[in-house]
Amino acid sequence: MVAFSALSLAADLDVIGFRFHVPYSAPFGHRGATNYICAALIFASCAAFAARLRPEQTTQRYFAPWTPIAVAPIGRGMLSKEGLRVVLAEALQFAPLLVWSLWPRGRRI
Repeated sequence: MVAFSALSLAADLDVIGFRFHVPYSAPFGHRGATNYICAALIFASCAAFAARLRPEQTTQRYFAPWTPIAVAPIGRGMLSKEGLRVVLAEALQFAPLLVWSLWPRGRRI
């Protein structure tokens, strides 16, 4: 998990170029080629290869001890009383965001 978390930061390694005086606008400067989709594919391929080397350690699921959003039942269980409770709880939790996103706003000039 630590290795994959570190890998997610790989796209930001381009800031090392500042130390070696790579200009910001250079192809390998900040937000340049290392942030390009090809770099993402390369990093993802490396991660997939590493995961296949030790598959017994990549299938473990981890859950936080605190779940602010209720866990929904899987499959047909979603059509149960518990599923309805989860849907209503999520609707209540996300209602402020929905209202804010749909609230009409005047254009600013």
